[in-house]
Amino acid sequence: MTDYVVKHFNSLVILYFVAHTAIRSIVGGNLERDEAEMILMAGEFHLGYGPQLPLYNWAQTISFALFGTNTFALVIVKSLFLGTFYIALFDGMKRLVPNRIALFGTLGAFLLPNIFWESQRAGTHSIALLATMSVYLNLLARLIDDPRKWHWAALGVAIAAGGLSKYNFWIFSITLGLSALCIRDYRSAIWCRNLFISAAVAAVLLAAPYSWSITHPDLSLAASHKLYSEATSSFAGLYPFLEQSFLALVFPVAILSFKFMTDRPAQKRSYDVEKATRWLFGAGLLGILLCGFLAFLFKTQSFQARWLLPSYVPVSVAMFIWSMEKARPRSETAILLVSAAIAALTLTGMAANRLSGTTGNALDMEHLARIIEQASPAAHDITLLGSNYFYTGNLARIRPHWRVKPPLESAEPNVSGTLVMMNVGNDPEARSLLSSLGISELIERHAIQFHAAGIPYRAPAQPPREVTFATMETTWER
Repeated sequence: MTDYVVKHFNSLVILYFVAHTAIRSIVGGNLERDEAEMILMAGEFHLGYGPQLPLYNWAQTISFALFGTNTFALVIVKSLFLGTFYIALFDGMKRLVPNRIALFGTLGAFLLPNIFWESQRAGTHSIALLATMSVYLNLLARLIDDPRKWHWAALGVAIAAGGLSKYNFWIFSITLGLSALCIRDYRSAIWCRNLFISAAVAAVLLAAPYSWSITHPDLSLAASHKLYSEATSSFAGLYPFLEQSFLALVFPVAILSFKFMTDRPAQKRSYDVEKATRWLFGAGLLGILLCGFLAFLFKTQSFQARWLLPSYVPVSVAMFIWSMEKARPRSETAILLVSAAIAALTLTGMAANRLSGTTGNALDMEHLARIIEQASPAAHDITLLGSNYFYTGNLARIRPHWRVKPPLESAEPNVSGTLVMMNVGNDPEARSLLSSLGISELIERHAIQFHAAGIPYRAPAQPPREVTFATMETTWER
């Protein structure tokens, strides 16, 4: 069974994501919050998109241009990035360890809940991060195994792509580089003068987007408040960090624990497996310790496991390649069956989550759109405002002629008609929203009407969700 999966791994990954794309496109339903954000943020090309780096937005903009603004155009980008992650990771690991071990190392990454479920369900920028991480690792593995001159320029492109996916890519790239210093063969292959070629290529490609981030700190640092809290306890940030790290790694650790209970450990490991394990585990552990210290220092109470995927992934991969080198066939088969079951359950869960009629995916957004139109004297001339992308993005998808307040200050239009402020139920909330958008002066010149609507779910037994919004008739000129 293992030999079959090794031989057909790429085809199996492609079939899996074809199925994922088909299920999401056919079942439909509302978009997840981050997906809905793409409806608003990926309409055109920019060097920056607020606190997020632009790689995923650029890919999504291309997809919308090719396929239109629909679910398929959203899901195909997600599938391409995730498929790239698995295929590039497997190919890279095959250059460092035997093919069979490389397979289980790749499954070690797949079995992280934040990857097999959360990233596939609702991820956007984190998916681009995963894809660029695996391509970067793949190129480092090529340099270690069989270096070619073009690998150095390609590595620079991979570094730039990673640097344009999410800022925490630098955790992955730097810790892998530092960990390689401890392994003679890897150090001599990576740390040489040709690395300046990669650095130069990356610097050229990153110059313009990072210049935008530096010159627009109000936008690029808009989410920085998540990293710091005013908590009095010195351990306020350490507890969430430890909790999220435990939840992120407990599943692959549990699988390997069961394997050790039913299989004898290897008496002696090959040097190639030992080197790869030390490299990846060292990089992951260094990243975890560094981020744990920063979480402690800044008292980060809203720590999310996905922030540290650049460290959890190499740790999980290292654990699997170390554990599976001398595994018995029955242990290999068991892990393959568990992985296949999780893959099937993930696809089933994606469909069930949307067909159940009881989640946010099943809210009747068409009903909400009609209520907004009834409450708006200029129903043909509506501009949506709101910080909750779930509502504004899903409404913009079904009412493409409605305008949406652009996220970039340089792209503000002149607007007249009805301003609709989503999730606003009183005057302080209206003032707060308009102030955050830089148009607080409107509230002094125009009357605001507040509304509440009960939005039904597809399942009749589920009570409607209460949604508030406010309307304002105005001319908006900047």
